[in-house]
Amino acid sequence: ESMFSGMFDKGFTESVLWKTLKDPALRDKTIAEIKKDIQKYTTIIIKLYNKGLDKDDREMLIDLISYSKNQSGEKFLKDIVVNKTSEDRTFGFKKYIQDYKVDSNFIKSQLDDKQLRLYSLTYVVDRGKKEDYEIFQKIIFDANAPTEERILAAKAAMLWATEVAKKEIYLFILQKGNEVLVAPSIIIFENVKSDEIREELCRVSKKSQSQITRSNASYALIVYDTTLIIPYLIPALGEEFLYEKLTGLDVLTGLMSLG
Repeated sequence: ESMFSGMFDKGFTESVLWKTLKDPALRDKTIAEIKKDIQKYTTIIIKLYNKGLDKDDREMLIDLISYSKNQSGEKFLKDIVVNKTSEDRTFGFKKYIQDYKVDSNFIKSQLDDKQLRLYSLTYVVDRGKKEDYEIFQKIIFDANAPTEERILAAKAAMLWATEVAKKEIYLFILQKGNEVLVAPSIIIFENVKSDEIREELCRVSKKSQSQITRSNASYALIVYDTTLIIPYLIPALGEEFLYEKLTGLDVLTGLMSLG
């Protein structure tokens, strides 16, 4: 291992560096050594990326470049993202969000990009501000909007909407939303209460076709101090309890990930 490190101390040429990265026996050690002095190797790694490699190799190099967290790495990732012909746009966008103190305006500029829109919305929900809520206000009531976007809009509403608006939105989802939207929304709005919401939760706990949705609705009813909920809790005792509290990006677990 000391000999291997010594080779890096002397500096690798582009061709030798690539050979060690491609050698299964040396790859992990090579990556570890590169990361020890990543600023030194960023430029040469960018050159390697531009050689037209396969997807796995390109993503390995993007990961290393992103690890640098320097200006050349940031420019490299942004260039990939804005290049509509690049096959690495999504991976590069995710690495940029993950590794850099990002430019929120750059993130929002991708909201109209079909390929990157969901990742942009996810970023805004997790790291945005109250004034960003306007981005989501139309989505939540749009039956034609992708369900993933409507789940994020529900999360945004819980974060930034008024208390009155939260109740209106939650009730609307319970009454009009599809199963995939209703189940996580019950968890997102777990502390939002009203008699109308309770009545809808009772209905959902009994009539939903999804066991997860029924379980979530039954759990949500527990916070209501009334015997009216009892008939809707008893059937749930015969089902496996599936409620799982979700926060942040977890509302999209199984749908997408920022890495």
